[in-house]
Amino acid sequence: MLVSLVMNAADVTPAGGRVIVRTANAKAKPGDDLVEGHYGVLSVEDSGPGVDESALEHLFEPFFTTKDVGQGVGLGLATAYGIAKQSGGTISVTTAPGAGSTFAVFLPESLAGTCETIVVVETDAAVRDVLFEVLSDAGYRVVTAPTPAEAQRLAERLESSIDLILTELDETRAAALAESLIAAHALTLRKPYSPERLREAVRGALDVPAKG
Repeated sequence: MLVSLVMNAADVTPAGGRVIVRTANAKAKPGDDLVEGHYGVLSVEDSGPGVDESALEHLFEPFFTTKDVGQGVGLGLATAYGIAKQSGGTISVTTAPGAGSTFAVFLPESLAGTCETIVVVETDAAVRDVLFEVLSDAGYRVVTAPTPAEAQRLAERLESSIDLILTELDETRAAALAESLIAAHALTLRKPYSPERLREAVRGALDVPAKG
C-alpha cells in the first residue's frame, strides 16, 4: 500500500514539490465509516495539483486512472483500497484543486502493530499469561515479570524504551516503579476486568502525553 501511494503521489508532484509520509493514532467514533475503536493511520501527502471532483468517486475503481496512456493501468489505488478494506480499515482522501492530496490509510490497531513496549508486573502466573496474550494480540511488545525487582532486571536487557508499566501495585508504587524504569506511563488496574476493558485502559494510558 505504501509503495503504491508514494508512487502515485510522486507521479503527480511537480519538480521541487514534496511527498510527505506520516503515521498517527486515531479513534473511530460511532457514525464514522469504521468500526468503533483505535486505528493506526499511515498518510501520504503530496503537493500536486489535487484530484478533480469528477474523478474522486472513481479513484479506487480497478483500471480507473487519470494518467496518460501507457503511464499506468489504474490498479495501484484499487489494490491498496482492497487491502485496507479486507483488513477492517479504509482509505480516505483529502484534496483540493491546486492544493495537493492526502491519502490516509486506517488500519485496526491490532493489525497496525503499535510496537509500543509494555512491562507487566503481576504476581499471578496465570494472569500474567492472559495479559501477555491479550496485549500481544493487540500489537504491543510485552514483557512480564512477577515482581518489581524482576521487572527491573528485565528492563536492563531491553533494547527499546518502556512506554507503559501495567501492574497490580497501587498508584503510588506503580508511579515510583515507572520512574525507576524510566517508563513513560504507569497504569494500575483492579481485578476483575475484561479483555476489552484492558485494551481500552492501556490505549487510554498510552495516549496521554508523557510528562517532561
